[in-house]
Amino acid sequence: MKITIVAPIQGIIDTVNGMLAKKHFAKIGEIEAVPGDLESGVESACHAVERGADVIISRGGTASLIARNLDIPVVEIQVSAFDILRALKQVGTVTGTVGVVFTRRLLFECEKLGALIGLSVKEIFLENELLEKEKILSAYQEGISTFIGDASSVRILRQHGFDAVAIESSEDAIAKAIIEAENLVGVRKKEQEKAELLRTIINASTDGVIAIDKEGRIGILNPVAEQVFQINSVSAIGQYIGDVIPSDKLRECLTTDHYEQEGIKSFGDKLFAIKRIPIKLDGSEGTNLSICQC
Repeated sequence: MKITIVAPIQGIIDTVNGMLAKKHFAKIGEIEAVPGDLESGVESACHAVERGADVIISRGGTASLIARNLDIPVVEIQVSAFDILRALKQVGTVTGTVGVVFTRRLLFECEKLGALIGLSVKEIFLENELLEKEKILSAYQEGISTFIGDASSVRILRQHGFDAVAIESSEDAIAKAIIEAENLVGVRKKEQEKAELLRTIINASTDGVIAIDKEGRIGILNPVAEQVFQINSVSAIGQYIGDVIPSDKLRECLTTDHYEQEGIKSFGDKLFAIKRIPIKLDGSEGTNLSICQC
């Protein structure tokens, strides 16, 4: 198993390397930490996938961006209340209010965390890029000159000339993400093994088998079905069943309770017994199998 941690801030890399030096995760497999924030994080994740990464770990907006752009499991390092408290303590004694700036909403109230250590805190969310500067300047005009935030927020603040403290991730938060990644890869590999076993059984069948999803797209087309319908599975997979086999009524399994389940159909100069079976997944009709028998 190979886990790559794409770190928006250097502190995460330092923490991960320290944990690895202590052999905290000796039994999990290969773990590496590389730098990357937002777009550069996606690039780092792409290189990690090329090197054989099974799962990516990252934080905040970088984790979300990687998940949107790559077809690989992504686990997010969660920012905890303790991480916020550590950053607030790092700014020391300040006059006025401390701005906690994030590009996404948190599940806890930072104002209450500040009150625990005697600091006045205001949450600022940069949800719209067009309003970033306006929100920051507005906060400054209200007397806020000290800021803490996640990697993306700190970068934005510094672009506008403000000093800001980056919120670091604790060993505990990183450890939880690594364990979650390990479990996720384990579950995924088991599902892949089941899928491969099913594919092997279907391909070894002497019957022709075609499966479509709820959208009517072909997901499975075994070698016998290729010969029967004179279709290449490489080009057929992902296509709509009606575009590949116009006269087939397999789509009716999804759209009506009154469908022709069994029958005789001719393809070329041969007759085949056809059986159409709707299969329910998680209580809904999501996949259909059509078995063609010579």
